[in-house]
This record gives sequence, structure tokens and C-alpha cells, in this order.
Amino acid sequence: MTRIAYVIVPLLMIAFAISNAQVALEQKMPTRLIDSLDNAVGREVIVEGLAWGYMNKGLSNWVMTGQGQRLYISGIDFEQLNGRLVRLTGTLRKKRMEAAPPGAQGYGRAFEYFTIEVTSAEVIDQVSVGHLQVKELAAKSSQP
Repeated sequence: MTRIAYVIVPLLMIAFAISNAQVALEQKMPTRLIDSLDNAVGREVIVEGLAWGYMNKGLSNWVMTGQGQRLYISGIDFEQLNGRLVRLTGTLRKKRMEAAPPGAQGYGRAFEYFTIEVTSAEVIDQVSVGHLQVKELAAKSSQP
């Protein structure tokens, strides 16, 4: 029994530390993400990351960037992309989800989130940029 405890206790400590780190990161991220993404709303953007969320409950499918940004996506057939690295191009939008009425199913409080109306999508082998880019600025920075 004690041998099992030597294995389980450290694993529980690691899981607890990871959980605390995720909570701390989530508490810090929203302001920083909103500050930077607000400037790109309504503009054409490029994002690379992991496509995820097919058939999950919630707002919609999403792409997770290398910086941990979850950007919801619309406008494409997502089934073939789920679980793969992708490069998406589209228009960034900011939306608001209102709180569900008391006693109803849904989100307990109102919040804002970002979504990309995708115009093109491709599966890639490797992420070259781990954050969202405004398309015209990305084109300028790649010119000599």
C-alpha cells in the first residue's frame, strides 16, 4: 500500500500544481487578450494552431494558438480539421454571450469572446507563428 502512495501522492501534487497554474493563467489572460485582439476586430487575420472542439457542447469549434488563445471559428466544415494543426484566414469578430436566466441551462454570467469567420483553411505540418496576425501587417513583415 505504501508503494502506491509514493506514486499517487506526487502525481496528485503535480496535478494540483498544474490546475493552480491554469487558473492563474486564465485569470491573467482575458485582459491581455482583449487588449491585443480588440485592435484587430473587423480586420482580416491569419491564425495557426490546433483545431479542436468538433461535436463538443459550447459556443462552437475553436482553434487554440501557441499562446493559449482560444479563438472560436465559423464558416467552414470543421469535421475534417478537428485535432489537426491548421492555418486559418478570415475576419475577426467580437461577440457577446448573455447570461442565461436564473434556473435555465447556459452560462451563468455574460462574457465576450472572439470568433473568426473563416474564408480559407489549410492543414499544416508545423506552426510558424503562435499568435494571431493581422493579414496586411503579416504581409508587410515578410517583405525584404
